[in-house]
Amino acid sequence: MWGTEFLPQTSILPLVDLVITHGGNSTKTEALRFSKPMVLPPFQDPYDNVQRMDELGFGIRLDTYRFTDGELTGTVERLLADAAALGRLP
Repeated sequence: MWGTEFLPQTSILPLVDLVITHGGNSTKTEALRFSKPMVLPPFQDPYDNVQRMDELGFGIRLDTYRFTDGELTGTVERLLADAAALGRLP
């Protein structure tokens, strides 16, 4: 896991198993480019992006302010174990 003010996403994304993102266009597009499933608790404006990624099966949307620690970790585990979800990625 990485977290800092700035990260070179296109260098890091090939190394990760999945992406936890608020659903912004750049991160969403780059995650798709590298075929990484997404956990999507939307914040601020990208609600349409998040909903569409969930509908297409490229990620799982979480309730922005109400998801629990268990829901987050369960979603991560479910995505990593779901070969069908990984197969849907471009």
